[in-house]
Amino acid sequence: MTTNGGTGFRQGSRDFPRERAVGGERWPRTGPSALGLGAASAQTEAVKSVDRVVAGVLQSPVHALLSGGVDLVRYEGRRSGRMITTPTQYARMGEDVVILVGHPERKTWWRNFETERDVEILVRRTWLRLRARVVRGSEEPGTARPLLDAYLDRFPRAAGALGDGSDADRLERAVIVWGRAR
Repeated sequence: MTTNGGTGFRQGSRDFPRERAVGGERWPRTGPSALGLGAASAQTEAVKSVDRVVAGVLQSPVHALLSGGVDLVRYEGRRSGRMITTPTQYARMGEDVVILVGHPERKTWWRNFETERDVEILVRRTWLRLRARVVRGSEEPGTARPLLDAYLDRFPRAAGALGDGSDADRLERAVIVWGRAR
């Protein structure tokens, strides 16, 4: 354990905070704060960077690396009017595309589909023109059940994103974006 010159104060303790080094110098800042970014801003930028890389791979000749389970969803923002493209994990149910929104309380993109609207989804390097809408298991259990089953058949571990509990509990928490032919 590091001490301050025999004073008995442990570095990082309440009595000798980590911000102070021997001699009263401040530790150099590293990470997002060193760039003047808050942690949330830096995380957002990191996610956007990853999204751009994923989008590039999905639209390239090496798309097969991701195309089996990752798509690109392209739509017009309901408030901004801008074209937005985001990667998601998808499952097919016949000609339909099923997207389970993981942790919907932390995401907003899916709210663009609370009313049915046009969407383009890139699946295996082919843009599909679909109509999409949100299906909540709590509001439409009969519609949501086969969609959730199709998704969980493809990605069984995704059930963990719906939390613990019975199948009925998981269905209750499910938020699904369902894309169908126009």
